Amino acid sequence: MHRFHGHVYEHPTAALMFFICCLALSGFPISPTFIGEDLIFSHIREDQILLASFVALSFILNGLAIMRIYARVFLGPHIKNYHSIAYRSS
Repeated sequence: MHRFHGHVYEHPTAALMFFICCLALSGFPISPTFIGEDLIFSHIREDQILLASFVALSFILNGLAIMRIYARVFLGPHIKNYHSIAYRSS
């Protein structure tokens, strides 16, 4: 995975589309996933606190994993040297 980063420089349209898809998968409010999450939480009863916490934790971890994949592939320094990058020492 170390050589797959910084693709937003050469593929900005693909990066935007992938970002929108990542938001839809993680439950952004304009996506069908949000409706599914709402239905799941509405069918959990008040006495099922453990189930609600597991479902909430799984949605949080899913969103974090999806955004980490996006950041890993599209953000960061590009492998080619002709793109300007900010070094950590500056």
